Amino acid sequence: SGPAEPHHQPAKDADLLELEQRVSRLLGLKFAVKAQGKESGTVSIHYDSLDQLDELIRRLTKGAPAAAD
Repeated sequence: SGPAEPHHQPAKDADLLELEQRVSRLLGLKFAVKAQGKESGTVSIHYDSLDQLDELIRRLTKGAPAAAD
């Protein structure tokens, strides 16, 4: 049997692409959205170093109460 055909994702609409670009610029990191149906999906934020990850976590938790251990 031959190789399986690759699954092609539907093209992202212009609004979704603009959102990805805007958040990527805001964070200074690659940001991607993968829609799964009409109202759900996943977001990915790609970092290249632990310093970038630390800064991302700091910005995401700014003003949030500290988690109990």
